[in-house]
Amino acid sequence: MCTSGAPPPTPMAKKLISLRLAANVHKAAMKRYKKLGFRSLGEYVEALIRCDIDRNLEITVTHSDEGLKYEAVPKS
Repeated sequence: MCTSGAPPPTPMAKKLISLRLAANVHKAAMKRYKKLGFRSLGEYVEALIRCDIDRNLEITVTHSDEGLKYEAVPKS
């Protein structure tokens, strides 16, 4: 909602992409985006990416026999 009297910002152009997610991650993400009030899974994923970029997180990813492990901490 725009309260300054200025017109609302023009939405940025969107680029269609394809993602592959593990079935259990997809199921959890579908529940989560709805619970948080996002209109779509894409909107939720975009918000997560923006958060990562805005907070300048340092994400460490390791692969093991147990699967993918990660840790995200703010850069100092």
